[in-house]
Amino acid sequence: MFNNISNFARLATTLVKLEQYSSAVEAARKANSIKTWKEVNLHLVDSKEFRLAQICALHIIIHGDELDELIRQYEQRGHFEELISVLESGLGLDRAHTGLVIYFYFYLFVKTNFLIRMFTELSILYSNYKPERLEEHLKLFHTRINVPKVLRVCEKNQQWRELAYLYKSENEWGSAATTMIDHHVEAWEHNQFRDVITKVQNTDIYYKVKTKKHNIHTHTLSLTHPLSTVRLSNSICITTP
Repeated sequence: MFNNISNFARLATTLVKLEQYSSAVEAARKANSIKTWKEVNLHLVDSKEFRLAQICALHIIIHGDELDELIRQYEQRGHFEELISVLESGLGLDRAHTGLVIYFYFYLFVKTNFLIRMFTELSILYSNYKPERLEEHLKLFHTRINVPKVLRVCEKNQQWRELAYLYKSENEWGSAATTMIDHHVEAWEHNQFRDVITKVQNTDIYYKVKTKKHNIHTHTLSLTHPLSTVRLSNSICITTP
């Protein structure tokens, strides 16, 4: 009946309740209504029909003010991997849904702030649920994220290596050095530290390096080879390779 009168929105919600999921998605496509996409998506997520739910979600997230609600709905139901897949697909990181991604990127280039938001939310999801993928993501896309927001999440999750990298990417040399010193077991990278320490202007940080040099040496050999020297005053000299 709804099909005969071209009420595709009502048809979509009816079909999804009848568990005719593919037909429901097709009707939602014809309805082309954000409300319909949201209703069908929620039913599909609750039915664990994630492939079809993702199609709906990709039509939802191009509306920036709907992103937070979508994330919340997936997270509340514990579907973290599926949520990550939605954002990866939306950003074209898995090369899926090519046609929609082309439109999606056209929209995002117009809405640059929303592009930053998408990459930021994906960074936070990696930090919370897939930490093993966070470092590579940050190295690839740190210029496209809201760094202060991601910094707070990394600090909360005690991801010191990633935290130090983000500080360095923002030219916050003192914070980067302090993180690597205070959490040297997890965060120490010799080449990165050597680059950072030469740019630090806060002399207190150099004293901290000198104080903790023995502990750092326990986990690295980075401060033991006198190939270069940072001189702070007549009374202190820090040697780094």
